[in-house]
Amino acid sequence: MKEKNITINKITIEDSASNIEAVEWNRLKIKNPFMSYEFISSLEESGCVSKETGWNTQHIIMKNNENKILGIVPSYIKSHSYGEYVFDQSWAEFYDKLGLNYYPKLQSCIPFTPVTSNKLLLSEDANNADINQLVLSIKSIVNNERLSSAHITFCTKNEIDILQTNNFLQRTSQQFRWENNNYQTFDNFLENLTSRKRKMIRKERKHVENNDIKIEIISGKNITEEYLDIFYNFYKDTCNRKWGHAYLSREFFNLIAEKMSSKMMLVLARYGLNYIASSLHIIGEDRLYGRYWGGEKHDSFLHFELCFYQAIEYAIRNKLQYIEAGAGGYHK
Repeated sequence: MKEKNITINKITIEDSASNIEAVEWNRLKIKNPFMSYEFISSLEESGCVSKETGWNTQHIIMKNNENKILGIVPSYIKSHSYGEYVFDQSWAEFYDKLGLNYYPKLQSCIPFTPVTSNKLLLSEDANNADINQLVLSIKSIVNNERLSSAHITFCTKNEIDILQTNNFLQRTSQQFRWENNNYQTFDNFLENLTSRKRKMIRKERKHVENNDIKIEIISGKNITEEYLDIFYNFYKDTCNRKWGHAYLSREFFNLIAEKMSSKMMLVLARYGLNYIASSLHIIGEDRLYGRYWGGEKHDSFLHFELCFYQAIEYAIRNKLQYIEAGAGGYHK
């Protein structure tokens, strides 16, 4: 009986996405724009993700014996839990009571972006044994670096099944998604709601119209430096008021506008000659991701107009199947 050869792939750790060819990264099965080389590398190049900000890049790379990348797990050794949108501070407190250190920990995620997506980026050639080796490498890093734990957040159902077979524990959270049930117009969408909700949305949209607020939608290469400045000033001020500081820098938005402008859709609200609010959405293959918002003052009707109603109209016009609203409150 002939003995079957078992190939062991090579696992390496890279401290920057720039050490990997963009074409090699994007050749993997990537399901959304946030896991693209362009987005991840922009976070690093802008300094938003760095040792100084508590995100020590440790991308896990698996290559076969022909030096071809079979898998990547974008990962970071974290000294805090900020920017993850998974609130595990109670775990850190429990560790402390036991006299243990919760930090540093290993975090596999999209920094500052609570979007469900595949976190194990795999080649078409990767088989089950390869995937298992990649997961085991995550556990090895925890042991070798003396970390408290490994966390793979906002991953897919298939990945949950794989991770649970390797003794990972599942944590359940809630996100909100709008689904396009073959709507032809926004009014067609409203017809499928209860009378109360239909009246409420029309009232909110009428409020914007009656206050002489004009809405502009700009996408792709039409998003100029001037528009990015307007957007970022609102985004930064709103983040500063709400959370104390903005995680993402102006340079980051400049970089993604250079690298992936075709995936960007900017909504601006203007009163007279002055812009008063904006929201930035990211376009995926079959869905729109509502991500960044800012306004000169809090106006819930204007927030809903720019972040939800304009997004729904865009999705209907462009035949997108979903809008990913993220980890917002139930009222949204």
